[in-house]
Amino acid sequence: MFVQSHESSTLTLESEELIKTGQDLFYNFPNDSRVDSEARVQTIYQSYDKGPTAADIESSQYSSTNINCYGFILEANARHSDEKIQDESVRITRWTKILNNWEKFLKKDKKFVYRCVLRGIPNCLRGQAWKKLLSVDKKMDENVGVYQRLVRMARSTSKDAIQIDKDVERTNRSHVLFNVRYSIKQRELFYLLLAYSVYDVKVRYCQGMNELASVLLMFLSEEETFWALTILTCDEIHNIHGFFSEGFPKVRLFEDHLIKILETHMPQLMEHFNRIGYEIRIITTRWFILFYINCIPFSMLLRIFDRFMLEGCIILYPIAYTILKYHKKTLMRLSIDEVSEFFKTMDRYPFDVPLFFKKLDKNISFLTSLKLYPIPGVAHSVIDIDVQSILAEDPQSKVDSIETFDTSFKGSLQRGAFLSNDGKMTEQTQQASMLSDALPLFDPVAITPPYPQQSWAEFTYAHRDEILDEVESYEVSDKFIEFEKLSQIISDIYKSSQIN
Repeated sequence: MFVQSHESSTLTLESEELIKTGQDLFYNFPNDSRVDSEARVQTIYQSYDKGPTAADIESSQYSSTNINCYGFILEANARHSDEKIQDESVRITRWTKILNNWEKFLKKDKKFVYRCVLRGIPNCLRGQAWKKLLSVDKKMDENVGVYQRLVRMARSTSKDAIQIDKDVERTNRSHVLFNVRYSIKQRELFYLLLAYSVYDVKVRYCQGMNELASVLLMFLSEEETFWALTILTCDEIHNIHGFFSEGFPKVRLFEDHLIKILETHMPQLMEHFNRIGYEIRIITTRWFILFYINCIPFSMLLRIFDRFMLEGCIILYPIAYTILKYHKKTLMRLSIDEVSEFFKTMDRYPFDVPLFFKKLDKNISFLTSLKLYPIPGVAHSVIDIDVQSILAEDPQSKVDSIETFDTSFKGSLQRGAFLSNDGKMTEQTQQASMLSDALPLFDPVAITPPYPQQSWAEFTYAHRDEILDEVESYEVSDKFIEFEKLSQIISDIYKSSQIN
């Protein structure tokens, strides 16, 4: 089931018929049916904050010897062969060198990096490589503290907590990281999706995001996954915003283009589907919205994700074309029920992964020669989201503006509040001093804030002019004021405010 959290999408008659046939493709609902119960939402937050209970852990126990190399719990043992391990070790050496000299390789031998991605990234280095390919670290450096503020804002304003919780509960439960209810990774998945629901006000949350984010979380941290998701959604190359936005316009675009290709270059298969009454969109919609997650073997999925990170979403429809061509002979022999079952269980079917990707590259060359790849006349625009204007809508934004600061200044405040040449506190020091309640400036027993709801940071911010005036009156050496003096200044102003 795929859920959009905004107003009901305008679906084609064909899509509506698919819903009626029980294929469970889309479920759209009006906003008034998504009014969350506040008590239920608070219970959800408490459950994730508290973590798994003993009962949760006991009900999800597994044998450590029954897990494959990707972390999935299996019914039977599955291990890499010695040959595969040896091949992985060679690529690890190569990729370690690339990652340690990333900028150099991109500048001098970009084609070499491209070829290495096409051959597959070693599993143990996949997270580092994905971060480099998406420039995640740069995005995080540009948005220090923003993710934490979005999470806090989402806890009080998001309308999607209940739906996200439902989806997290059933996301990748056969993987060790998500197997235990309210585990660390389930918690991370819940909160990063909750943060995205307020970050992207047009889409909010849509099913499919949970699956994509869960795979990213297997290799990245919580905040890294959030920013990777925003990059994949909104940048010019990947641009999957249209896979989640109202009406799923990019899914429809890819499907229409793929069907035209199939009708011209695989007419026998399309005629067979028409003859048995199988609607190809049933499976292509699932492939595109889920980015092939839970649709193909995981080892093959990761190779597709490597390509996806490098080449963008445009790679998705040649993959569909290659899958159908790869299994064409088998599909031609199947009835409608057998075709449905085949696609439903295709993630358990054996693929010759190296052969598949050779065929994929060959098919891309073929489609390119016919000017069918990329899609002619389609431009991918950047989705510009002003995160600061979003945070300004947060009821706690004023407190955020006080408490959020570059952590590199924390040490300088602990040593002393630095002053500018004219004796005034610098802007950076002002920002740091506003975080007084996060540092041991006061004896918490002897001094309490004027009001229960007012933090020391809020008090300091409210009296910042008085504090700066007092600081200027001190004679300082080496352009800094002692930490203890700054503490005393704020303490005296606080006591004075109590008397007044």
